[in-house]
Amino acid sequence: MIKAVVFDWDGTLADTLSSHLKVYRQALRGIATLSDSDLYLNEGKKSWEILLSAAPQLGERKAKELAREKQRMFRKLPGSRRLYPGAENLLRKVKAGGLMLGLVTGTTRKNVESVIGKDLKDLFDHITTADETVNSKPHPEPYIRCLEDLGVRPDESIAVENAPLGIESAKRAGMFCIAITSTLPEERLTRADAVVPNLEEAGRVIDSVANGSFFPENTVPEAKA
Repeated sequence: MIKAVVFDWDGTLADTLSSHLKVYRQALRGIATLSDSDLYLNEGKKSWEILLSAAPQLGERKAKELAREKQRMFRKLPGSRRLYPGAENLLRKVKAGGLMLGLVTGTTRKNVESVIGKDLKDLFDHITTADETVNSKPHPEPYIRCLEDLGVRPDESIAVENAPLGIESAKRAGMFCIAITSTLPEERLTRADAVVPNLEEAGRVIDSVANGSFFPENTVPEAKA
C-alpha cells in the first residue's frame, strides 16, 4: 500500500535550474565554466560539491564559502520560486487522496524556506534538505532520512525526480521512482521505473501505482507537453 509521495524540488516541482545556472556562473566567473549539462547531470549534489566538481582547484573550504555566496545570490534573484505548470495542483491532489507528502532537496533549508512559500511548505509532512544529511544524492541517505521521518517503508512510497543522481538515490533507498523529462531526455533517465513528460502524467502514474494497476507499458512517452 502506498502511503507517501516524495518529490524533488529544483527541476521537478520548480522551474528554477536556469536561475541556479545563472548564479553558479556568476560565482565561478574568472575561475571556471559550468555548462547546462554539468549542472543537470550533477543536480542533487550539494552546491559546494557542484562548484568543486567544476573547479577542483578551489578546495573544499573555498568551495563551501563560494556555495554560501551562490545561495545568497539565488535568493535575491527574481523568479526563484517559479513552479512548473500543475505543480501545486498535483501536490494538493496527492494530499487530498490521503497520501503523505515529502520533499527531498539538495539545497539548504534556509534556501528552501526563502523560495517555497508558506502555502506550499504547509502541504508537506516532512522536508529533508542538504544541511540535514551527511551524504548527498546519489547516496540513498536523503530519501532514507525523509522516509524515516515520515514513518513509512520504501515499498510504501513513490519518488518523483528529474535527474540521474536523484533517481539513483531513490532507487538505492528501495523506492518506486517516476522521472520527468523537464531537464534531460528520456535516455538519461533509464534507471527510473517510469519516465513521463510532465507533472500531469506523473500524477497519472502515481494514481496507477497507488491503486495497483501500474505496468511499465502504462507510461505514456508522448503525452501532452
